Amino acid sequence: MKPGADSWQWYKLALPLLALVIGLLVGLGYLNSGPTEAADNTADIFMNTVGLGDCSTDGDQVGSCLVAVNADFTITVRLASFPGAPNGYSAYQARLNYSGGLTENGESQLWPGCVFPSVLRDAASIFVGCAGGVGAPPSTHLGALVSVVFSCGPGATSHQETIEMPHGMPIDTLIVDDTLNMVPDKDPDEVITIFCGAPPQATHTPTVTPTATHTPTPTPTPTPVNKPTESPVTSNLPDVTITNTD
Repeated sequence: MKPGADSWQWYKLALPLLALVIGLLVGLGYLNSGPTEAADNTADIFMNTVGLGDCSTDGDQVGSCLVAVNADFTITVRLASFPGAPNGYSAYQARLNYSGGLTENGESQLWPGCVFPSVLRDAASIFVGCAGGVGAPPSTHLGALVSVVFSCGPGATSHQETIEMPHGMPIDTLIVDDTLNMVPDKDPDEVITIFCGAPPQATHTPTVTPTATHTPTPTPTPTPVNKPTESPVTSNLPDVTITNTD
């Protein structure tokens, strides 16, 4: 369960203390920070949401999903593969960083080999992990390790948020194999985008196609043809008078 506000300062101080303890264990040889047996011996740890379709960081799945405003949703951290199979692993840890529009509402351990669970929180992240029992055989479990409940709110309007799972040693997401090597994930840091409410709509700017303007062709005006004025021809012959004698 999530601690009360009066416990927050203790958890904030415990985060660097945890890093110091892990660093001392590495320095004393109880945990190995070097590479595992082969360069390609890396874990495959991913996130997915519960009941929201293919909203996952695994492979080609869609890393974004839609959640109603102020509704709860669950993120599950899963192990898809690990090095040294079938030798198994002895512990895991995962860190989830979330943006300010989300509220974290508690976690549930799902790894069957979990005996010593741990959880640390600060204002915008949750660090969870668990180790197997002393003398217990390494686990070969593939699947869910832990689930964390978030809320899309508070807020009455739609907003976009993110949940990031960073990978790396010594205090981010990794597993501890059967020879006590810390084994990080093979992928870069993984992010799921949460649309609280409707996703942002692309603004469509209509393209205005200019309307062709018809310009009438002018009708040619005929040019008037000036006809020459007929002038009487002056004759130089004497006038002749014809008289009818009948």
